[in-house]
Amino acid sequence: MATVATNIDTAMQRRTYLGGVLGAALSFWQGSAHAHSEHNLVSVWKTPNCGCCKAWIVHLQANGFKVIAADVPDTAPIRQDLKMPAALGSCHTAMLEDYVIEGHVPAREMKRLLRERPQAIGLTVPAMPIGSPGMEMGNKKDPFKVLLVFENGSTRVYQTYS
Repeated sequence: MATVATNIDTAMQRRTYLGGVLGAALSFWQGSAHAHSEHNLVSVWKTPNCGCCKAWIVHLQANGFKVIAADVPDTAPIRQDLKMPAALGSCHTAMLEDYVIEGHVPAREMKRLLRERPQAIGLTVPAMPIGSPGMEMGNKKDPFKVLLVFENGSTRVYQTYS
């Protein structure tokens, strides 16, 4: 009986912790929403030890974006709350104004998104293709596509990188 109670307590503690982290992360995003429209502010949720996420942030900063990063134990709940399909996920999730940015999206396409302002959830570079911003590995570059994601979960190719 004590084991069952311990397992329930552990599960409840985990839910409480994740709920608190997610709540704090969403508050972080909502609190900076006004700044997004004025300053090209990008709010990023990433895991604490991800080096490629840090490298992507450096890429954004080098291209004129201001970045606020929050470390979370898991980006999947944030991605889900922001309506980005799990199949299009990567290692970090971000918000740029009202758009979700998932994965290693080049700053160039983020700037284009703000110019064109399509009716969409946002942009994604699914998985972690080598050669995308933050995933540089010398001269090795895999082709990848930046996808525009719509409310119904459908996508269209926004830009192709060879």
